[in-house]
Amino acid sequence: MTIASSVKLAGGTLSVCGRTVLSGVPDAVVASSAAAGGAVDGVFLGADLAEPASRHVVSLGALSKFQNAADPSAGIQAVVRAAKEDLGLKYVYVWQSITGYWGGFHPGASGTEHYRSTLHDAPGNHDFELLKKIVLPDGSVLRARLPARPTKDCLFTDPARDGVSTPLKMLCRVFRPSCSLLKIWNMNKFTGVLGVYNCQGAAWSFAEKQSVFHQTGTEALTCGVKASDVHLISEAATDPEWNGDCAVHRHASGELVVLPNGVALPITLKILEQDILTVSPIKDLAPGFRFAPIGLIDMFNGGAAVEGLTYHLLDGANQLGDNGSASSSEAVGLVCMEARGRGRFGAYSSVSPRKCMLGSAQVESSYESSSGLVILQLKDMPKERVHRILVEL
Repeated sequence: MTIASSVKLAGGTLSVCGRTVLSGVPDAVVASSAAAGGAVDGVFLGADLAEPASRHVVSLGALSKFQNAADPSAGIQAVVRAAKEDLGLKYVYVWQSITGYWGGFHPGASGTEHYRSTLHDAPGNHDFELLKKIVLPDGSVLRARLPARPTKDCLFTDPARDGVSTPLKMLCRVFRPSCSLLKIWNMNKFTGVLGVYNCQGAAWSFAEKQSVFHQTGTEALTCGVKASDVHLISEAATDPEWNGDCAVHRHASGELVVLPNGVALPITLKILEQDILTVSPIKDLAPGFRFAPIGLIDMFNGGAAVEGLTYHLLDGANQLGDNGSASSSEAVGLVCMEARGRGRFGAYSSVSPRKCMLGSAQVESSYESSSGLVILQLKDMPKERVHRILVEL
């Protein structure tokens, strides 16, 4: 179905009721109607590009000079109004990429479901250092599997206002002496992710109908983070008899910590500071041999890069003593992983790996004996859908 006569896109111009409202439109830009289930109907203006995933937003030309409050037939509002009247639509969606920044578009309308979600900045306003932590080079995003949720200990707290210095708040501190940090968790296939934020100092005012700032302390706040804060972390464990121990990687500092079951890691943040932690269940292959994947450690949700994980015991595991000492030089186990993307790929290992393989080629890796952090470099995007990584212990 095409745009009816009052809204036309031809020859690089978008016209409404015979008047040009948008000029310099590239040939790749199309205008068409689309409908989803229920009452969601709309007209979409977008780019029809030969490349399957464009990483750039194409400017649609000069629009501002046609905006004239005295002439209601000009401007984007006229486009929307004419589209509604012409096609009998209740809703018309104009993608925000036409007018400014947008944080991504999730395909849901009829005919767009097979397209993947991508992330874009406004034209000429790219923060590449930030995008590198979110978006892979092919334009795809390392998405968590669920909607983000607050941890259980944050459900009955106010992490934006419980640090306000008022008599009422001071009275509350007699019974609960600490202010709150906001903790939000989510799940990947083989890891969990936990965001910790210091949101003190501003909150939504129902009286003023806007976010307002208020006086609060300037000191840093501290909270404890447990592996169990990721409520469904047991679902990421490959061992049905998993004991609850996890490897936790802090994105801000690059620190890797082993958290036994029930033990809390202290996190200290100043106002408006944040940290993102990857939480990975530890697999005990044999006495003294433990492993947990972390993922792309330079990305916010690097754990989502791990899409496959299997463990295999070798003959060397049968020759271990109770203290983990080996009576032969044979390998104890293999860890096979599938990973998306490129960059520094990290994992926790209680022992230094004997070798690391990327596909059929052996690659170099670094090992920090103090933390157990193993890092290998994925220099390129995978030729297939994923990289196949093998770690021999």
